[in-house]
Amino acid sequence: MTDEEGPVRGREARLTPEQIGRIRRMNSDCRALLALLSDRIPGEQLESCRSFSAAGEYAELVDVIAAILVKRQIPVTSVERDALREVMAMFSQPMDGYAYLGNPDLTIAGIKVVQSEHGGAL
Repeated sequence: MTDEEGPVRGREARLTPEQIGRIRRMNSDCRALLALLSDRIPGEQLESCRSFSAAGEYAELVDVIAAILVKRQIPVTSVERDALREVMAMFSQPMDGYAYLGNPDLTIAGIKVVQSEHGGAL
């Protein structure tokens, strides 16, 4: 199932520069979100998140991160919540099959936001 440019390059050649830029930004922002929250994601779930990230399964990664934050009520700052919101906004809606990514407003409303050490929301 390869073409003359190879299995991957052939597909990339059909993407527009805008699409390539979007994929690169999604990759970068999803990895940054995972790094930002990795100290609060439990070990086995963190390994799953890292696997999704490495495989380029960004929708699965973001849905799992959101589920962990909401279900476990893991405290995040307003900056971290906003980073999640921005990443979620990169995905076209509706996102059928993704309980949290498919309903970003409800997900963000379910996030436990805490004050910074300096007394204000970050």
